[in-house]
Amino acid sequence: MSAKRILTTHAGSLPRPQRLVELYADRVSGAVVDNAELVREAEAATRWVVERQREAGIDIPSDGEQLREAFFLYGQRRMTGFSGVWQRPARTELDDYPEFAAQLRNAEARKIAVSNRVPPKATGPVGYSDPEANLAELDTFAAALKEAGGDFTDAFMTAPSPGIVATAMKNEFYASEDDYLDALSEALRGLADRSAGASGTTLGRWVGSIMGMVIGGAMFGIALYYFLADGPALLAAAMRMFPFNPEYQKQLLGEFESVVRSVVSATLLASVAQGLLTAVALWVVGTSIDSDLLRHFFLFFILSTLTSLIPVTGAWLVWMPVAIWLGFNDHLAGAVMLSLFGVVVIGTLDNLIRVHVLHNDTRLHPLLAFVSVLGGVHEMGLWGVFIGPIVACCLHALIGMFNTELGEISMRKFFSGVSDDETPEGEQESIDPAGEQNVTESGGEGETVEMAETAETDDVAGDGAFPDESSSRDG
Repeated sequence: MSAKRILTTHAGSLPRPQRLVELYADRVSGAVVDNAELVREAEAATRWVVERQREAGIDIPSDGEQLREAFFLYGQRRMTGFSGVWQRPARTELDDYPEFAAQLRNAEARKIAVSNRVPPKATGPVGYSDPEANLAELDTFAAALKEAGGDFTDAFMTAPSPGIVATAMKNEFYASEDDYLDALSEALRGLADRSAGASGTTLGRWVGSIMGMVIGGAMFGIALYYFLADGPALLAAAMRMFPFNPEYQKQLLGEFESVVRSVVSATLLASVAQGLLTAVALWVVGTSIDSDLLRHFFLFFILSTLTSLIPVTGAWLVWMPVAIWLGFNDHLAGAVMLSLFGVVVIGTLDNLIRVHVLHNDTRLHPLLAFVSVLGGVHEMGLWGVFIGPIVACCLHALIGMFNTELGEISMRKFFSGVSDDETPEGEQESIDPAGEQNVTESGGEGETVEMAETAETDDVAGDGAFPDESSSRDG
């Protein structure tokens, strides 16, 4: 996007070199074609067409569909369910111009090209079967963009819609056109999803990514400075903004500090343990096969510990290549034992240690701690190792606070209802000088019933959880 000028682009398809057209036409006609030559010509044509777009001043280029014989016909080579051919209906817009229609037919008959008037038909279940071809097309386009080195703003690749494919490639398999369209939509989504990533390789995207990293680093530095300089004041201001009891705020902050310390210590402890076990396993294997290289204990300990600090990688980056090397050098037993030990013991040790430390330090249930670690990694990647347990522990603390408040509210309502009951009709309440409370109830025949409560009993009841009620009754 530009705020100064209108960016230039085009529909997508661009002329192909004659030799490439001939190769595509021969392949469609059924002739034997050298596939290596076809790929070589198509890659050269892609570089050529990208360079021509740069010279013409195009801001948003495409690969010109050089690696495809036609806009939608190439799909039959990357999808299943298509075979045979059929003749598409004649274009009705030429009916009013018969002389022009005749000239067009003659020109098309003499021209060496791939015709889209006799496309294949859908004769079986439609599916996406060749993602490698689409990825190779993306890689070729990305290499051509890099080689051209133009100041392209963005880039794009075309993808046929389910509608054009359903119209041109006749359905002879599905019960209805809706079923055919649904199957095409699902199959073509693979093509579109992979084509959408091509623009990320352009210079403009690289510049944007670098600028984003620079801005993010600057923001982190500024925020870190103010957190170190005014941390207590910022924390106090933030605590005043939360509508919580100050005691709850302190409890939540303490829970946050505790879980952060636990996650960091658990990560360091797990990394050291995995590094130690990896070094020991490699030393044992090296001793058994008499390999001096594998007996470098401290080297493998340091490497394994460092790789274990990164959850995306792990200690397997150290022991797995060794296991592969053992297998290729006829040490099959050592390779199998090392692989089993690495997967079963080393690979699961970090999760066990994290769960144990979180359970002991934060009183989080082991199952919840386990789910928070793995769920955080699954949803947020690397940062999920830290954020997952923090969210789980803070949520656990908030639920505990809510439960406490709800219990106190229920108790207050219960005792308030008991103390606020009105005196039944006919009852008279008085307190004698001796501190005894006499209640006289008039019966039908003048019978009276006296109930005495000592002031000491009343005071004991009043000195319970509700001093406000006690003082009002004693008054």
